[in-house]
Amino acid sequence: MNTNAEAKRLPDKSRVITLLNNRVKSSDLLERCKKVIIIHKNEEYMLRLTNKGKLILTK
Repeated sequence: MNTNAEAKRLPDKSRVITLLNNRVKSSDLLERCKKVIIIHKNEEYMLRLTNKGKLILTK
């Protein structure tokens, strides 16, 4: 678990996202961007936010 001191040392593009009951808000995940890359079993997947506000996950 990251402490506040550890979080302050992260590079600018890194951030800590808190899960509550294994849930994360899409707005927290996609903060300041419209897409994130998710690595699953060494494969890259892109989660992106459409102009209509929907989420799309592609490989």
